[in-house]
Amino acid sequence: MTRKQAEEIQRHLLDTSRALGRAGAAIADLGETDRQALTDRLAGVSSQLYFDLFEYINERHPDLTVWLESVPTAHVLSWDEVSLPPGVAESELDDLIFSLLKPDWRKTAMILAMASGRCEQLFVSLDIVAARIRALAEAGRIDHQGDLRRWRASEVRLPSSDG
Repeated sequence: MTRKQAEEIQRHLLDTSRALGRAGAAIADLGETDRQALTDRLAGVSSQLYFDLFEYINERHPDLTVWLESVPTAHVLSWDEVSLPPGVAESELDDLIFSLLKPDWRKTAMILAMASGRCEQLFVSLDIVAARIRALAEAGRIDHQGDLRRWRASEVRLPSSDG
């Protein structure tokens, strides 16, 4: 892929991201059942856009890197909006997240990237795991710094023993 081709693709992806943001805003106005169903699906599309397509271009043309936290997000899922697939328990997500955390700070994006294989097996989007990480942080069960809605601009770790 040439730089010119990458620029064109990136331009289209940014347009797509803005369109997903508008769709997310429209979905937010729907009734609960439709909103949950569509939010979950939109979150999956957003994850692929950010983690697959933008990353592919970023790796091949670092000079064109679009920092993912600057990409307009379609919708930031909160834990109370999550509808887990049948057979997947909240505790299973907690176990996955805690298995990836260490006492030292790690980028939220890194934790999500490491969780992606298991997420595919569970049919759970990374947005759902990100929402669970935010819920764990809000409950004081994990330490965090930065805005957890911005995966590359925030960090998480196991709770420190010094409180």
